[in-house]
Amino acid sequence: MTSFAGQIAMAGLLYAMVFVVQDPASAQPGDPRDGTTQRNGVLARAVELLIADAKLLDKYNLITLNEEDKSAYQSHLSRPHPALSGWGGDEVPMVLKRMIQPFTSNAYRDTYIRWHLMWVVKQAEPKQLRKASSGLLELVEHMPPPINLSERPEWRLEPEEIGSKYYSLIDSISVIVGIPPFDKRYEPPGSFDYMTSARKAEAETIFVEARALRDQFKVVTDEEAKSYNQRVRFVNWAIRQYRGELIYALVWTGDPKVAQRIVSAIDRHSSRGSGLAVDLLNFLYQGAFEGALDLYEPHILDKMRQQLLTVAKREEGWGTYGGQQRNFADYAFHMIQLLEEPSLAGVGGYRPPPYSLP
Repeated sequence: MTSFAGQIAMAGLLYAMVFVVQDPASAQPGDPRDGTTQRNGVLARAVELLIADAKLLDKYNLITLNEEDKSAYQSHLSRPHPALSGWGGDEVPMVLKRMIQPFTSNAYRDTYIRWHLMWVVKQAEPKQLRKASSGLLELVEHMPPPINLSERPEWRLEPEEIGSKYYSLIDSISVIVGIPPFDKRYEPPGSFDYMTSARKAEAETIFVEARALRDQFKVVTDEEAKSYNQRVRFVNWAIRQYRGELIYALVWTGDPKVAQRIVSAIDRHSSRGSGLAVDLLNFLYQGAFEGALDLYEPHILDKMRQQLLTVAKREEGWGTYGGQQRNFADYAFHMIQLLEEPSLAGVGGYRPPPYSLP
C-alpha cells in the first residue's frame, strides 16, 4: 500500500501539473485558456484537491505515522496550500463566490477548506476588498460554528482508585489565593504558608498520607487521544482564525454598509454568551491600529461607537473563553475610544493578519 508520504508526493506532482502549467494568472492574451472559464476551471481543480486533502484529516492518526508521513501530514496544516500558492488578489471574487457554497457534508472538512481559501482573500489589496465587499458580507452570514467534538482523556490513572484518592487528598490541602481572574492555586507544601497553625498541622498529616500513595499508582498517557485532540483543537482554532480574518478584510473595504455589520456580528455573538465576540473584536482592533478607520466618515464611526458602547454596557462581567478570564466591556473600552478619535490608532497600513489567536 502506498504510504501517506507517497500519496502526498503524488499529490504534489499533480499540483505541479495543474498549477504550474495552468496557474490562474499564467494564461497569455489570446490564449483560449484565458478568461473567467479558465480561472473557474483552475479553482474547481484546486477545490477537488482540497477536498481530497481534507479527508485525510480524520483518516490518519499522527501516532500511527512514521516521521516522514507525519511531516507530510503536518505540511498541510499551514498556509498557503500547494494548490493555492500562486494565487493573488485577482482571484478573490471567484474564491469568495465558491466559499459561500458547501464543499462536503462534513463541517470539520469544510472548515479546513475555507481556512485555506481564506489565504487567497488575504492577498487582496484594500481596493480589491472594496469591490468584493458583497461577497465578504455574505460570508459573515455563513460563519461556521465551533466543531462540537468532545476531546478524549489524554491520561488515566492505574490503578484508578489509588490515584484518585491521592489527588483528592492533594486537592483537600491546596489553597487558592486572590480574586478571579488573578487568583492562584498553591499545592502542598507551598499551601501551608496560607494556613492557620491548626489547619497547617492537619494538612501536614494529610500530606504524609498522600505521599505514601504516590508510588502506588502511575499516570498513563494516551498518545492516540492526544493526537485526536490536536486535530480537534486545530479545527476550532482554524474556525476562530477564519472568522477573524474575515472581519479584518471587511474593515479594510471602507464600505459604510460593512461597518455596522461588523459591530452587529459582535453584538450577535456577545448576546448569545459566545466568546467569539472577543475574537471578532480582536481583529477589529488590529485593523484599527493599522489605519483602517481612516477609510470611514466620522458619522459612520460614531454609529459604530454608539452600537459597541451599548453592547459593552450590556455585557459587563467576567467570563471564560479560550482558557482565559475575559471581560468584554473592559476589552471593548479602547475600541470605543478609537472610534471616537481614530488618530489615536496610528496609520500602519494594510497587512494580512498573522496567526494571532491561541
